[in-house]
Amino acid sequence: MDNKIIKLAQNLCANYSLVGPTDVRNWCWPRDKICRFFNKEPERCGYFERAVMPTDEEVKQEYIKYFTGEVVGINRRKCECGNMFIPKSNRQQYCEICGKIRKRQKNKERKYKQRNK
Repeated sequence: MDNKIIKLAQNLCANYSLVGPTDVRNWCWPRDKICRFFNKEPERCGYFERAVMPTDEEVKQEYIKYFTGEVVGINRRKCECGNMFIPKSNRQQYCEICGKIRKRQKNKERKYKQRNK
């Protein structure tokens, strides 16, 4: 995640606290948990989107790119395994790893049917 987004959350978010009740860093008071931006895999935050993000247009664009996957007109997709990937064509459904596994399974099934005729 971009440092600009994190700094904006630290400076302007009313729900953010540097230290929580049990000396846990980066605390979010309404959730009673660590702030969504400081997890290993950051999540979207509704309060941040409504109240804090409109104050800085540049951060807004970075936030949208990070969470929606808009990369110069190309959208990322989510594979069955949960990984995000940029498709090489409009028909690609799986990431490279899952695509290879799926292709191997389909070939195996096709050959099994072919040999049992």
